[in-house]
Amino acid sequence: MAPRKPRCNFKECKEPAQRIIGDCGFCNGHFCQKHRMLESHLCTGLEDCKRESHARNADKLNSERTTVIKGLFSATRKTYPGPAVWLGPRAADVTEAADQQARIRHESSEPSATDISNAES
Repeated sequence: MAPRKPRCNFKECKEPAQRIIGDCGFCNGHFCQKHRMLESHLCTGLEDCKRESHARNADKLNSERTTVIKGLFSATRKTYPGPAVWLGPRAADVTEAADQQARIRHESSEPSATDISNAES
């Protein structure tokens, strides 16, 4: 005689149990396609499964957590404590430098025609 196919262990269900995917690792039952999920066959190990999943996910999240490197930022100043960065000249410095260059050019240039005519009169 041929071996009997295992039947679903859920209450009065007479459907044949699914191989491999119908085996519950928490209650060691064998279930059909309809009852193979933990919630469907009211598994006694459902709470253990949730607890294990939660712990596994928490461990994974903690291993991927970003850590702060202490000392990189100052807590009181909220600025980067690195070397000073020159951001360019101030407007007053630029104006003063332009005036100084104009004076030097004026002093070193030869007299213009208007300067000579003003000097003769």
